[in-house]
Amino acid sequence: MALWDVAGREQIATLHHAKAVIPVASLAFSSDGSTLASASYDRTVKLWDVGNREELTTLEHGQPVHSAAFSPDDSLLAIGGGKGTVTLWDARTQQESVTLQGHTNTVFSVSFSPDGTVLATSSADHTVRVWDVSDSEQLATWDGRGSIGRCLAFSPDGSTLARTNIRGAADLWSVGSRQQVAVLEGDPPEPKALAFSPDGAILATGGASGAVTLWNAISGSSTRGR
Repeated sequence: MALWDVAGREQIATLHHAKAVIPVASLAFSSDGSTLASASYDRTVKLWDVGNREELTTLEHGQPVHSAAFSPDDSLLAIGGGKGTVTLWDARTQQESVTLQGHTNTVFSVSFSPDGTVLATSSADHTVRVWDVSDSEQLATWDGRGSIGRCLAFSPDGSTLARTNIRGAADLWSVGSRQQVAVLEGDPPEPKALAFSPDGAILATGGASGAVTLWNAISGSSTRGR
């Protein structure tokens, strides 16, 4: 892994997650930028001090780790991995807080709502599950209709959750009503990344085709760039 100075466009450090060549599947900065989490198929998540570029600790997950995310207040770290495992760690004490039970296959993506009260998880079992962070209770299960969603993103106001689908774009769900509100259909294969604009009006998707598509998150219309 490389750390880059964005202003100077220079690499400032290289961090080595594992001695062997094992992929790092996910990276997440804490909101204050002081800590970096690296999640790997070697079944661990490492926490790094960004300032001095030293490893703080290694969290043992027990399964290959595909995704990691800090809560907005940096108090929790969510980790998703093989065999449906989702765990919440206390990011300050580095102790496992709770294991969320429900998924039956690999968890590819974990995402906190902007206010930190809800965690969404997407799995190879074709479901998206939404959890109450305060009591770890499952609030809803959304049927992916045969699609494995590898990416999740909340809109900035937390009202909408987007998930990639095999139809080449994304499904949109209303968090409040717990209903699917739109299906954005693009060109397969399934996108590997998606992100909302800061105002929530635009959703960007991109993937193996080399194209990035911008979607009107309200109307569902799209434009494409390369």
